[in-house]
Amino acid sequence: MRVEKNKKGCLVIDDNENILACLDFKLQPITENCKSKVYAFECLSTVKIKSDITVDNEVFFCSHSTSIIKDICLQQIGHFKSVYYDNVPLISYNMPISCLLDKYFVGKLLSNAKMPIALEITEFDIEVNQVSKLLTISENISRLQGKGMKLWFDDFYYNCSKHLFWLGLINWDVVKMDKSYIHTDYDSCHLSHFLKQLANENTDVVLEGIESQYIYELIKNHNVKLQGYYISYPKMQSELDEFHSY
Repeated sequence: MRVEKNKKGCLVIDDNENILACLDFKLQPITENCKSKVYAFECLSTVKIKSDITVDNEVFFCSHSTSIIKDICLQQIGHFKSVYYDNVPLISYNMPISCLLDKYFVGKLLSNAKMPIALEITEFDIEVNQVSKLLTISENISRLQGKGMKLWFDDFYYNCSKHLFWLGLINWDVVKMDKSYIHTDYDSCHLSHFLKQLANENTDVVLEGIESQYIYELIKNHNVKLQGYYISYPKMQSELDEFHSY
């Protein structure tokens, strides 16, 4: 199985040369809390199989090996490098933490270190007792951050012991709070306390799930970044002119 670029993203092709999936790469803006200034973009994909059947983005990536995910990530980075030329904004690219065990892949990332890149960790698929793997990941993260790359914690949930372990293990540049926090567990005092703790670590916070004006009004006075459909749906780069004028 291999990954090849096409005009809008990439193709996943099996060993018999059949096209298994077509991915169109899109960007979703993440803004400052004023909503009008872009902080970064997250790279997402529209995934189609059998020419026109759209499948869930997360389901697709969960069903493929980390080697395919790494190849897709490198295609995404190359795609936006060619689209933006020398003016690439900060873009986050999703991957499980185990991808950072691969020194060859880390080397490929480092070869793009002149671009503003955030590695958004979506899954912690290394057990906390796998000490040698944890050390390798920590070393590779130090190399990446030493060259200016950012590490983002995706879908953090404060009641999850595994998440708390990883929160303390790595110097995260950004923590993205799962949208369930805003939709079911929101507490203004708790959020203020959490933000103060992370500010001491120079860590920014992104609140996901900003999907209505009501939710936006709830949190707009907190010192957080915003992401969600109320800000913008994921779009092709050419459709995001209003977010490129800052």
